[in-house]
Amino acid sequence: MLRACARRDQRGLLALVDESVAVSMGGGIYGKAGLVSDFLNSSSKGSGYARLQQLLRLGGTIRRDSAGRLTATYPYLQDEDRHSQLVRQLDFEPFVTFVGTTPDVVVHAAPSSRSPVVRRLAYPVLITPYDAVGRTDFWLPVTAADSSFQGYADARQLYCLADVTLTVEQKNGRLRITSVAPFDWRAGTG
Repeated sequence: MLRACARRDQRGLLALVDESVAVSMGGGIYGKAGLVSDFLNSSSKGSGYARLQQLLRLGGTIRRDSAGRLTATYPYLQDEDRHSQLVRQLDFEPFVTFVGTTPDVVVHAAPSSRSPVVRRLAYPVLITPYDAVGRTDFWLPVTAADSSFQGYADARQLYCLADVTLTVEQKNGRLRITSVAPFDWRAGTG
């Protein structure tokens, strides 16, 4: 899967996709054609291939359902039975909560790599104001989850808890991508 995404190999990736894949990137969209048009090649949402690569690199959780079939959820942050319970307990708002995707996320005092460094963090949890979530530049204003500091971080090194969830399930003995959708759609709230 990762190799197909890196090569932007549509045929190779679609070979791993279930015929009725749920896409729902803005409405009830299902099937491989919807995945291609609304996610992989959607100019308004960026490169779907790059987003899938990011999800896969973050790592996922694998478990067996009640029938014994394997189910994998990427990123691990979105697993309903594991990490998302902790997020709910900590009362994070998923639409403004970001997790660092590298061991060296740098928070600067101003939106510039030349500004003073406030903190260097490994895989931090950071909060951003609601009005900053849709920004188009890559400097995101952030605050520590415990409010101990604030500054600006490179959004390309962060993953929003409310972003896309990839679900891979065992169907007819083979692993297939069954969903590429925002976390709130999967949870039934979107």
